[in-house]
Amino acid sequence: MIHKSILPTIGLASLAFAAPAMAASTTDQAVADIVKAQTKLHSLKSLTADIATVNTMGAKTSKATGTVKCLKPNYLWIETRGTAGHQWHISDGKQYCANDPKGHWTSVKADGHGANFRDDLLLWSDFYVLFATGNAQRVVGGADVTIANKVVDAHSYEIITAVHKAPQPTMTVYIGKWDGLIHRMIVDGGPMHMQVTWSNIKPNAALKPSGFEPKY
Repeated sequence: MIHKSILPTIGLASLAFAAPAMAASTTDQAVADIVKAQTKLHSLKSLTADIATVNTMGAKTSKATGTVKCLKPNYLWIETRGTAGHQWHISDGKQYCANDPKGHWTSVKADGHGANFRDDLLLWSDFYVLFATGNAQRVVGGADVTIANKVVDAHSYEIITAVHKAPQPTMTVYIGKWDGLIHRMIVDGGPMHMQVTWSNIKPNAALKPSGFEPKY
């Protein structure tokens, strides 16, 4: 059994809503834009990126920065350093392994299509694991949805914000105007705040299976 990931611990699969008729046009556009970004991502054979996470629950905040690389069909490498120490989540195509803050490693057989990775990636699996399916409707359905084009940190984004009724969290998705990929997601709800940022994304990076050898 893989230990609890330091990555976000909220699964979008648990958030199911019915879209309101009054917001159908904006909601439909938001869903279409997220699906377009997912479709582009899923067409890639590989990618590398830098990642940064901030997860606040009440008075406790955890942070991590690191790198991720993925290669179809089921090669994965996530390496982070932060509040929980130095951690890895690695699939060499045969075994999926991870370590805990005390340095203990566990492993399970890697699913041929990476399905068991989602237990650890959770929220972000449906955007960034190359074999995952979309959750766009669950992000924006039933919410007050807005779409804006803004420049943040010198980069142009389409920003989709879905404000749900309490206690459901507000979701914000940043899609890069220059590459059409999702670069940031923010979740806010009560005492919880979560932000995951992907930068320096390199689609179809030159990766080989030999670069995914486990650390244990």
